[in-house]
Amino acid sequence: MKGAPDSSQRDIDITLGKDELVISHRYETAILFNDFLIALWFILGSAFFLIPGLVTARAWVFLIASIQFLIRPTIGLIRNIHLKTIPYGVMTPDNRNLDKWVTIHLFHKDQP
Repeated sequence: MKGAPDSSQRDIDITLGKDELVISHRYETAILFNDFLIALWFILGSAFFLIPGLVTARAWVFLIASIQFLIRPTIGLIRNIHLKTIPYGVMTPDNRNLDKWVTIHLFHKDQP
C-alpha cells in the first residue's frame, strides 16, 4: 500500500499509568538496546578480572556477550526480509511487474 509506513517504521506505544512510552524505529531501537547490553556484559566481565575467584563467572559473562553479538545481524535480517502474501490471481500495482524480481510461488491445495 503506497503511502503507508512499512512495518519497521510503526511506533510501539506502551501505556504506563498516565504516561505513554513511544518506541519509534523499533528495529534500530532494538539494535541500540542490544549494543547497550553487550557493553554492560563486557564491563561486568572486565570488573570480574579485579575479583579473584570469579574466573567461571567472568567466562560466562564474556560468553553471553559474545553470543549476543549474533543478535545485531539477526535484527538486521528480520528488518530487511519480510514475507508478503499476494492474493491468488489478484494483480495490483505492487505485484504487476513480478518478472523483474525473483519470486517464490506458494500454492495452496485449493488452487490449481
